[in-house]
Amino acid sequence: PNLALTWYTATILNLGLSADLWNGLFGFSVDLFQRNRDGLLETPATVVPGTFGSGISQANLNSDRVKGFEVELKHRNRIGDFDYNVSAYVQMTRRMWTKLLQTNRSNSYDYWRNNTIGRYNDIWFGKGSAGTYGSYDEIANSVYSNAGTLPGDPIYEDWNGDGVIDDQDKYPIATTTNGDSNAKGLPGTNLNDSRNYPLMSFGSTIGGQWKWVDFSLLLQGSAMSYIGYGEQLLNPLAWDGNALERLFDRWHPTDPDKDPYDPTNTWASGYYPYGKTRAEETSKFNLQSGAYLRLKSAEIGFTVPKNYLFEKTGIKHLRLFVNAYNLFTITGVKGLDPEKPTESYGYLYPLNRTVNFGGTLRF
Repeated sequence: PNLALTWYTATILNLGLSADLWNGLFGFSVDLFQRNRDGLLETPATVVPGTFGSGISQANLNSDRVKGFEVELKHRNRIGDFDYNVSAYVQMTRRMWTKLLQTNRSNSYDYWRNNTIGRYNDIWFGKGSAGTYGSYDEIANSVYSNAGTLPGDPIYEDWNGDGVIDDQDKYPIATTTNGDSNAKGLPGTNLNDSRNYPLMSFGSTIGGQWKWVDFSLLLQGSAMSYIGYGEQLLNPLAWDGNALERLFDRWHPTDPDKDPYDPTNTWASGYYPYGKTRAEETSKFNLQSGAYLRLKSAEIGFTVPKNYLFEKTGIKHLRLFVNAYNLFTITGVKGLDPEKPTESYGYLYPLNRTVNFGGTLRF
């Protein structure tokens, strides 16, 4: 047993400033925060024989740091009979290990590539893009092609310039966070482990009222996230199944009856390569920015003015409204909901757009 085992300690720093000026014409709130944790539990890398009869006890070995900011801006005003208010916020949080039990590194490249101490955890290593093969001649004259290469296939970047495309050509190409809490927050080697949670989120609320008409809008979005395709979105006809319609936009021979490896073929270009998507999951070919802005909800209402009918029927209040959810999304993401980008890689039921009509009545 480890008799020295104890609680970890946390030191939290928060600096904030807020103000509401000129009777609400301008307001703001700014928060900077940082949390240092020391003494996080880890099992030592000590090797003991099986005759020991037990594993090594955990110890207070690791430390981490989380820091970020939140900013909110507000404005409210009245112009004649029109009252309105606007607010917007943005927040960002990042994490790093300041102390972590890990294996010894064999060389400087291994240390740069795999060391996770003192830098943000959300670093995605992958191969870069150097374009696509546009013809058989480009394939024949390339030192990076192989026997299976076809027009439309990706050309990976020879990042280290050694004339060979391999694992040594991977470098930071995006950011991501790992959804597996048991993995100590380290980037996953499989995209199924990487949930692509955004590092930055933002939003805005807008509301107003003019006489008997009122409205409200809620916008939300995120940035600093990247999405990598998998399963049905990566491999058409996987497991002898069907293919998504969007995969028809692919490179293909103009004559579908000819062998695709016949050099006399002419090719029609497309967004995806021919057949199975050949781009590696951890490459720029398979990544896209997950940034988006969505009108999450909107409502407009009309409060019926009190009149003679109200007096006769005893009605005290009548408001009619129409509201809607998920009206539109501004994003470059293809085929996925940017709010839940890797949920089952295309098996997720499409996002619903909902419109409601109703009213409130009080006697």
